[in-house]
Amino acid sequence: MKNTNVEEKKVNHEVPTFKSFCSQIETMLEETAKSKGYNTTGPDGDNAVYRFIHEATGDHGHGIGEIIYKAIRYMRKRNPEDLLKLAAWAFLIWKHHHSLDNPS
Repeated sequence: MKNTNVEEKKVNHEVPTFKSFCSQIETMLEETAKSKGYNTTGPDGDNAVYRFIHEATGDHGHGIGEIIYKAIRYMRKRNPEDLLKLAAWAFLIWKHHHSLDNPS
């Protein structure tokens, strides 16, 4: 029987550490977001797309929905990149919680 599990097909010799996990999330929030035009100021800068969606909807529903979607997709496909994306969305919600929900 042919193995269709994506996670088992990938060969990754990197030892899974918290530092590696955080580094990969940082890359997503910096380089990937910049290349897609979501954010040009890095993870700690303004994320115009997140701010726009929050202002349009009045809440963090889109971010929460992305987390749920990534979790379900991970359970189906076992692609560990979904876990990184899930964590990146959690960071964006956490970061914007204070600046958008409780402006000073």
